[in-house]
Amino acid sequence: MVDRFQKTAIARFGRWQTLSRFSKFSKKTTTAVAITLSLVFLTLAAAEPVLSSSENGTTRRTLNAILLVDVSRSMLAEDGPGGASRLEAGILAIEKLFEAYPDGRFGLVIYTDEVTVYPPTFDHTALSFILRDVLENYSSAVRGEGSDPITALNEAGKLIKELPYTVDAVFLISDGGKSLSPIDIHPPLAPVLKKLKGLGVHLVVIGVGGLIPAAIPVYADDGVLIGYHQYQGVVVYTALSEISLKSFADGTSGRYLRLTDTNDLVAIARSENLDSQPIAQESTTSLVWLPVTISILLTALWLRPRIS
Repeated sequence: MVDRFQKTAIARFGRWQTLSRFSKFSKKTTTAVAITLSLVFLTLAAAEPVLSSSENGTTRRTLNAILLVDVSRSMLAEDGPGGASRLEAGILAIEKLFEAYPDGRFGLVIYTDEVTVYPPTFDHTALSFILRDVLENYSSAVRGEGSDPITALNEAGKLIKELPYTVDAVFLISDGGKSLSPIDIHPPLAPVLKKLKGLGVHLVVIGVGGLIPAAIPVYADDGVLIGYHQYQGVVVYTALSEISLKSFADGTSGRYLRLTDTNDLVAIARSENLDSQPIAQESTTSLVWLPVTISILLTALWLRPRIS
């Protein structure tokens, strides 16, 4: 008799109706909580949570470099790749380099016979803006005449020496000229090159322009061609001085490349393995399954009494 009573009591205790008497939450309240939690976890799943880890991630390489850009007036001659000016062709190639190495630090040195230095930064957009401003507002943005690559390289060397991280390369972008002739530059440039070599920096000389002399166009503020640059009443013609640039590269144990395509800087950086800086890539594991699973379990718990 007692044994039968115990069995009946235990069976009744396992029913929802009996359990609800001992709980401060009603069935209606518990159902609402289950549905709410289920929706919360579904919302979390929609956010596509991931678990990030850099310890087990793969490693890729990036490039840290200083860009020396000749902005002398001859760089405005429009005989670059695709009919662009020499300066614009150089800028387009630099922007391709930024795209290829978004994690790279790039410094900028623009020079005529005066030098302006911008320390390395991850903000490639700012560097592009500086170069574009020179191109589009040349008369107001550029100071000085001629070009002085010796001072520019010297400033690059000073900058690299002060940096707490490694710089892989210096890219010198120019159309050449007397300032780069072997006789004029090698004696004063020797200490600069020794400094760069001691720092393990590779020098890449990029020649921009055509071999046939071209005039330098002059435009009004509204972009209309109004003539060509003159010196003492005579139109000035200028061509790429490949001999001086090649001689300069050879004398500095550097590499010379004539720019024929905007991807050339990226190509030489990769072919010469200049991109030596390791970047740890984060490995990610999707956790979408976790909130979805919890949501399904909550829904199942809510439906179970109804099915019973």
